[in-house]
Amino acid sequence: MQMRALSIRAARGFSLVEIAIVLVIISLIATVGLGALSNYAISQRLAALRTGQQTVRDALTNFVLKSNRLPCPAKATLPRTDPDYGREKCADASLQAGNALHGVVPWVTLGLAAEAVDDPWYRRYSYWVSRSATQLNANTLPAMGGSMSVHSSAPTSASNQINACPGTNDNSCNNLAVVVLISHGPNGNGAYTGDGQQLANGGQNEAENSDNSNEAFVRAEPSEVAGNVFDDVVLALNPEELLRPLIARDEIRSARAITDERMRETLDEVAADTINAATVGELPSSIITGKDGWGRALTYARVAGVTNVCGMAPNDPAVEIRSQGFDPNVATDDPPPLQGYAGQIRALMVRNGVHCP
Repeated sequence: MQMRALSIRAARGFSLVEIAIVLVIISLIATVGLGALSNYAISQRLAALRTGQQTVRDALTNFVLKSNRLPCPAKATLPRTDPDYGREKCADASLQAGNALHGVVPWVTLGLAAEAVDDPWYRRYSYWVSRSATQLNANTLPAMGGSMSVHSSAPTSASNQINACPGTNDNSCNNLAVVVLISHGPNGNGAYTGDGQQLANGGQNEAENSDNSNEAFVRAEPSEVAGNVFDDVVLALNPEELLRPLIARDEIRSARAITDERMRETLDEVAADTINAATVGELPSSIITGKDGWGRALTYARVAGVTNVCGMAPNDPAVEIRSQGFDPNVATDDPPPLQGYAGQIRALMVRNGVHCP
């Protein structure tokens, strides 16, 4: 009898309640599946974004190695038919903002495909560069300095600056960005298309990254706050971060390494002048010094009260050679001076056949 009831129910089909339950289950499965698919798509695009930014970063480093400077931006508003489309534009006054230049990555100049400078949403990366870094040469490259500040929100101020130096008297700090590379994210607010059109600016934080008016930028967590949505991805590189791979591979030398070497060379010049002095052991009162790694002249001075190394104890300091460091206007935290001791200078004299009386 039970088998007959089941058979009759199967012939009758599912009830409306049963069909509704099935539809709810299918709907839940579809929702979860679409959510997982959406999350997967987002993660894939973010991975592509990181790869794309690294490709541009590597191309900039290679350009620096070959040209001893950074490239200027390409003009973002040029049509595809313009002969300068994708090429750096250094003399275009419309690309200047303060001490920086702005536009898009100059893919032709860097030897990249145009697609390589598009973010995963098929819009151009914005490219900012400190103007002085585009005017360097082999001698001044190690002295590269940044000019652009990065902040946690807009309006930007010293209180929300992310890349400030740790102290006001830190002369070794070179934290300001020399390159800023921006993907304007999924919403694309403020981004340029390949046809040279700029999309509308977004809220206050996103507008700071696309108004092309100053050298301050916002790097913050994604936000869906009404009126101030933010999804930009900002890569800001200071000179050390940009040059570190080249220094690590001994393809260029750091400003500090060059400074140390120039100081030692200057001390050798002091010893040579002492050897050739009219009075044996007399130290020069002045000397033409070389330049430090930041391109500025070293300073030389005799220790107060010292004019002649003869008769001095070997470990007595006789002269001092100094560098003004990265910032000549900051007197503290300069690189340590090189002290020339009486014994050092006398040893150089002896090697050249000159002895104190």
